[in-house]
Amino acid sequence: MTTPTAILPDEEFVASDTALPPRSPFVATSLIALVVITAVLVIVGLVMNDGHFLYVFDDTAIHMSMARQLADHGTWGVTAHHYASASSSPGWTLLLTAFSFLFPFARDVLPLLLNLAAAAWILVLIGRHQTLLRFRRHEWLPITVTVFCVAILWFLPGLALAGMEHLAHTALVLVALILVDRLVHDEYSAKTVRQLLLVLALATTVRFETAFIAAGIAVALFCVARPTFGRDTREAITRIRAWRLGTGALLACAAPIGIYSVINRAFGEGYLPNSILAKTGFDRVLGIARAPQSALAVLETDPALLTLMLIAFAYLAWAATDGPQRNAAIAIVFLTAALLHAFLADIGWFERYQAYLVISGSFVAFRIAAEVFNPERRRRVLVVVLILISTVAIGKAVLLVEVPLAESNTYRQRYQLARFLHRYYDGHAFLTGELGYTTLLHNGAVIDILGLGTYPIAVERHNGVKMLDAQFVERLARERRVRVMAFYAGGPGFKIPKGWVAVAQWHLDEPKISIPDNAIAFLARKGAPAHALERHLRAYQAELPSRVSTLYQADLFKQYIKNL
Repeated sequence: MTTPTAILPDEEFVASDTALPPRSPFVATSLIALVVITAVLVIVGLVMNDGHFLYVFDDTAIHMSMARQLADHGTWGVTAHHYASASSSPGWTLLLTAFSFLFPFARDVLPLLLNLAAAAWILVLIGRHQTLLRFRRHEWLPITVTVFCVAILWFLPGLALAGMEHLAHTALVLVALILVDRLVHDEYSAKTVRQLLLVLALATTVRFETAFIAAGIAVALFCVARPTFGRDTREAITRIRAWRLGTGALLACAAPIGIYSVINRAFGEGYLPNSILAKTGFDRVLGIARAPQSALAVLETDPALLTLMLIAFAYLAWAATDGPQRNAAIAIVFLTAALLHAFLADIGWFERYQAYLVISGSFVAFRIAAEVFNPERRRRVLVVVLILISTVAIGKAVLLVEVPLAESNTYRQRYQLARFLHRYYDGHAFLTGELGYTTLLHNGAVIDILGLGTYPIAVERHNGVKMLDAQFVERLARERRVRVMAFYAGGPGFKIPKGWVAVAQWHLDEPKISIPDNAIAFLARKGAPAHALERHLRAYQAELPSRVSTLYQADLFKQYIKNL
């Protein structure tokens, strides 16, 4: 997932400010903030989790599990010798696999290290290609804005400890924006076109949402090839070039998706990864897009993203009426991608799904500010930026402080569940909704009740089935010889088959940050399997960390009567 070095050195492509130094400590300052804050969060997390290093989400361990199976067994899936389209980021999974071969002793920390490298790449790109945050040493205001951007607006330490592919995807998206601007305003060359198409293809293997960026590029080229937005670019971007490059951008994204779809179908699964298939069954028109009111409600959940979209829209409205339009192309790319994301994808889950939009959108906004405001007003602009971050992104500041607690949730629930199943049911099938750490430590079949790793369930979820039928679940359980079920008690999403009984629950006595429920329910078939499960739970109870308690059948019955 590297890109040619020729992409990076292109210094400034906004009007230079002679009052600012040609070299700025932005990159050094932002990198120090990233490393220090991340280190503090890691140390606090280790203290809270009895010295265990874990990630915020179970999803991180899904990729780690797939990398392990691919490296050890040559299997694309979460269990050995069973293909499962459990990853919507094949590029990230392959990257983890490659580094796992090179550094097998560092498998547990590879996602963090790769994310820190991607975050550093992002900071270098932003530092080189905008002037708003170019400053001299000891200028406290731009330094403060820089730290706020790294920690809060861009949420880089939190995303690094999420351990997912979103920062690598964001870095590639930024490179794509830089290349688009170069093609529109500098030199339209075949080399730059090839670089752009390569970057889009690579980014698509990391996140399929790159297709939204490609669509934005096609729209932007169409716009700048016309007088309204192309007063100074029509010689570089003709209508023929706009049509060819726009089509090429879409095809560059379609190719990896198409290849992945063909492979999935060859192994008997769907055209899309199971996670995408399962999530597109609710609140969608024709199972694909949201209704406009639902899309607006999605955008309202992230005020920072919505603010950036409004800034881009206002700038484009001004640009269309003889205003400045130096950054019109990349503003169109961002705004188009954000609108498509609102209609077709999700926002949230630890601020990760929209991370590429927030970071690339703030990059576009900084370039716009440097273009439309005189250098004398730079200080006022930075004050406004600081105020906006402190208001529209305040939720991210709270979430950043809660990162160690989110890791504690994972350690006390998902990781303990994985250790328990590995110790007493290794080699045997189980049913769960927690696919990551359980399969990372486990050897044997698994039924994922959410559908990420079990294709028949993904199809049911896509068809809008919120509560799976008991007979359907029982058929899958018998086919795969499930010995135990363990899932969040609050909403399993399926009806319990006959013959299965609740044996116990684990209760977590701390606020839930990265988990949907504070209780995990354990079920087994009546008779000997249920008795064996209870013995195992009682034997493991002494190893449970603090703030985790076990309620057995008698306790659950008393609790039920009390609630009545």
